[in-house]
Amino acid sequence: AAPGVGETSQPTAASQAAASPSEVEVNPGKVTVMVGDLANERLDYIHEGGGPGAHGYGRLLHAFLISTNEKTEFIPGVASQWSLSDDGLTWTFTIRKGVKFHDGSEVTPEDALWGLQHAIGPRAFEYITVADTAINYSKKMDRIELSGPDEVSVTTKEIVTELPVLVGEARGFYSLLMPKRAELYNSEVDIAYDNNPIGAGPMKLVNHVKAQVMSFERFDDYYYQPDNGFPEDKRPN
Repeated sequence: AAPGVGETSQPTAASQAAASPSEVEVNPGKVTVMVGDLANERLDYIHEGGGPGAHGYGRLLHAFLISTNEKTEFIPGVASQWSLSDDGLTWTFTIRKGVKFHDGSEVTPEDALWGLQHAIGPRAFEYITVADTAINYSKKMDRIELSGPDEVSVTTKEIVTELPVLVGEARGFYSLLMPKRAELYNSEVDIAYDNNPIGAGPMKLVNHVKAQVMSFERFDDYYYQPDNGFPEDKRPN
């Protein structure tokens, strides 16, 4: 649960200890999933059209700042740790080193900053086209900024204890984390992103036929691997 006012959350860091060598078998087959709809087939959170189809493909493509375990407890994701200020207004996230996007580039704090500003920043409500929830959160934001070499801080106008849910995989929607762009909002660039989406999630999109099918392949460089040293109780699903 999120800490209350005057409390500081206990940052949770993934273990860096080397795991013993193990053999992990990757099934060479494929999984076919039929959904009731593909929503509006947008891959950017601020344009996400809702519906179970959208939630499914978006969560395959994107990685989350905060992950969860089988008990739905918060555990490290792309953010290796996080904390809440004593006044309950500022959440600070430490961005894990070595996380990669599907194009091979490394996820940076600047990417996390851009994604948060793009989706829930103080001015995001002016251009968000679909995500009503993000509009509501945008209006509660004071500022989102880099607060250290590997840190991004989100400061709100009022206490928002559920912010870790908003940026984590415990929520039904998908992630705010994407490669940074030159502008926070540009409708033409946003559409171009849909045609060549780059995420940091466990699967990458390799084929998309509108209103018919989306095909994904396993992303071998996904930051979480079963044998990469995560303690048993800190492993993302």
